[in-house]
This record gives sequence, structure tokens and C-alpha cells, in this order.
Amino acid sequence: QLDLAEGDLRVSQKEYAGAIEPLEKYVNAKKIKKRKKLVVRPHFVLAQCYTITGNNAKAIEHYKKVLKSNPNYDMEFYAKIKMAKLGRGGNNNAEMRSLLAKMAKDGKYKDYWDQVYYELALISLSENNRVDARKFLHKSVDNSTTNDDQKALSFLKLAELDYEDEAYFDSKFFYDSTAQFMAKNDAHYAEVEERGKVLGNLVEQLNI
Repeated sequence: QLDLAEGDLRVSQKEYAGAIEPLEKYVNAKKIKKRKKLVVRPHFVLAQCYTITGNNAKAIEHYKKVLKSNPNYDMEFYAKIKMAKLGRGGNNNAEMRSLLAKMAKDGKYKDYWDQVYYELALISLSENNRVDARKFLHKSVDNSTTNDDQKALSFLKLAELDYEDEAYFDSKFFYDSTAQFMAKNDAHYAEVEERGKVLGNLVEQLNI
């Protein structure tokens, strides 16, 4: 328990590297390691600490241990989605795509499907598969019912893809949609709004 307390204290002080050793001692203690209820949260915290300190492989390892420790619904989802983010673009694409595809078919994750499809889109983009990426982004938007932040992210990615492809009419539509759902205090809001206005003027000129 002292190791857990020390680890939690260091995390609260944002000493993430220093939190790793005591938390590892705690989850690997003989009396603790097989008691799933006692290790599920420390494994999750360890995964976050390893992510912050740049050790993605160890982070993924601990997220997998979270999933083996009977996590609650929210922790299970976030462990999976964070694993997918960490594994994207490397040798783990196939594993992460399979994980996300299963989540997209599981009704218990319905409220999170917008995030799941967005991650699938980013995996497709990491493989330069823009066709599938667009498909997943549209599914993300279609399945976003309450999460305006996620809807804004998905619209923004569609806007950027169309802009890169010089499909300016479509790009303006998606930039305008992004501005509709993005929080006004978002660091990117002014840039998104300005890009929409510039594209509006460009589209007018092209239609003359």
C-alpha cells in the first residue's frame, strides 16, 4: 500500500517518471498482482505515465493488463481507444484495426462509436488510404450524437483532406461544419473560421 500511495502522490505532483517505480512494485507484489480489483487502476495509471514519458510499448502493455483485470465500462473503453492511438502508424496497425472494428460492432460502445470510427480513419490515413479514411470519418460524424468536440474533429479532418485535394467547395462546407460544432474558445477556432471565409471567396471566384 505504501508503494501505491507514493505512486499516487508523485502523479498528483506531475512527477510521472518518478511514479513508475513504486507503481510497478505495487502491481507486481505477490499479494497484489493476482487481485484484479486492486491492480486495474494502477495499471491504467502506469499506462498513462509511460505514455507521458514516451514509452509507448510499455504503455500498451499496461493497457492490455487493464483489459485483463475486469475494468469498468469507461475504463475498458478508454484503455482500448488509448491503445489504438498509441499503436497507430507502426507495426500494430492490424491489431489496432481489429480491436476498433470489434468495438464498432459492439452495441455497448454505441455512445463512443464516433471516436472509434475517427481512430479507424486515422489508421487508414497512416497507410495513405484516403478512401477508407473518408468513409470512417463520415461514419464518425453520423454516429456523433452528443460529443460536439469529436464531431468538430471529424469535420475538420474531412475539410483538410478536401483542401489538400483542391476540392474547395466541399472543403468550405466541412470547415463551416467544423466551426458550427467547435467550441469558440478552442485554440483552432479562429483559424477554422478564417479558412472557411477564404474558401468562400475562392469558391465565388471560381463560379464566376
